[in-house]
Amino acid sequence: MGLFDHIQSAREQVSSIQDATTLAAAIEQCERILQTDPTHGPTLRELGRLYQEQGQSQKACDAFCRAGDAAMERSDWEQALGDYRKAERLASGELRLDLCQKLFNLSYKLRRYEEAFERAKQIVDTLVERGNVKRAKNFLSTLPDLGAKDAEYRQLLESIAGLAPRQATSGGAAGTWQRSLARARSADEYFPGHTILIVDDEPELLNILEAALRTLGARIVTATNGYAACEKIKKHAPSLIISDLAMPGMDGSQLFEWVKSQPEHARAPFVCLSSIGSEAERVAAFEIGVEDYWTKPFHPTEIRYRVKHLLRRLSRPVDFQGKLSQVNLAEIVQILESGRRTGLLTIESGSEQAYLYLRDGAIINAECGALSGEQAVFHLVGWTSGDFAFCTMPMARERVIRLTPQQLLMEAFRRFDEVERLVSGLLPHLHEVFVCRPDFVKAPEVAEQLAQGGEFTASLETIRQLFDGSRTLENCCQALRHDLETLLLARALMDYGLLVPRAA
Repeated sequence: MGLFDHIQSAREQVSSIQDATTLAAAIEQCERILQTDPTHGPTLRELGRLYQEQGQSQKACDAFCRAGDAAMERSDWEQALGDYRKAERLASGELRLDLCQKLFNLSYKLRRYEEAFERAKQIVDTLVERGNVKRAKNFLSTLPDLGAKDAEYRQLLESIAGLAPRQATSGGAAGTWQRSLARARSADEYFPGHTILIVDDEPELLNILEAALRTLGARIVTATNGYAACEKIKKHAPSLIISDLAMPGMDGSQLFEWVKSQPEHARAPFVCLSSIGSEAERVAAFEIGVEDYWTKPFHPTEIRYRVKHLLRRLSRPVDFQGKLSQVNLAEIVQILESGRRTGLLTIESGSEQAYLYLRDGAIINAECGALSGEQAVFHLVGWTSGDFAFCTMPMARERVIRLTPQQLLMEAFRRFDEVERLVSGLLPHLHEVFVCRPDFVKAPEVAEQLAQGGEFTASLETIRQLFDGSRTLENCCQALRHDLETLLLARALMDYGLLVPRAA
């Protein structure tokens, strides 16, 4: 059996979930075993998986917690860490905070200081979001030494709790300054939940408008013609469209007609840019439904204020919103699925944004940066802090994701656990730089042998580009967290000696 066969097997199992009777019988059998041996770890973990498959997140969380407690009694720290991680992703409120504390303690005990810092950051973030700054400060006052980067970690944690001035650091500057800006500005001056599409065939004008509007915090997307704009609109569902009228191919007026013919996007305000400033032209544009008409040349500052007022007035109504530290992804999806909701779920964590498109409670597509479909959802399950908002709206998008929400989450959690297991096994080497050996040309043979005929050309090219001697193994693993197959292949190539530590 090839290395990747178990992935296909797991997918098949996920795709054909047991019927309710079989599932209930399996749960009952686990419960009977636990009556005799209440701390039997494998049974508790299986019970958690079954409850999760049944959609009972709270009971699944309880089973994983009990499995973690049993592992702690046996001093099996690694197993406890894995069990508590599963429970934490399903927990909410005070229980989730308690599990974060346990995960911090275990990471510290295992001397995984970077992981311990991430858990400490999650704890402090959560407490500050709840307004419990005093408790956050008390937690920091008891923080043990976190190794070589202790001073840096402590300074960052104290800045979150308001004990030290926030500073930008390399590797996280964009997210740090963006969060600072969001706190400094009032809600009606900063619009991180919005996307603005700018369409113009003049690159210089595109750059000017993008720079002027970037300070509003909205996501800026650009296109140089009407046809490209249609694709961007279908992909990003912008809150506001700003388009030049005179463009080759599909011009601005044709783009406007296309937008209004799309039920999913027809409500997005459309602003015209034109060098024709006649009163008759402006009146005609307003009569057919254009939101505003801006005549060139214009001053960037004026445009920024106009857009700000538009977004204030035309913000999409939010049905419900909250914080991931208080309501986790599994709970959000369960609420939307049970209510058979149709609309857009926006999730923001740090400088990242994700969009989940739902129809009748099913997730039909998702986007997160360059990721889309299932891959985007797989990336999301690692987010433990941030904000979410759901807006009801028509959803005419093509369905890309075929799994049910529960199947999708199960697969996402399974992959997340597999990635954690792989990365944990590489801990002694994470700070080393691995490179491709000269005989890396044999890699396709290895991949074919492992996959038993599977196609992994794209994965091999990704590995070749990542392991070029400029990144640590930790950086490479981080880049592949959303791509389990390629990460598994990289691990196998290490075992075959085709990826090796760079010579000093």
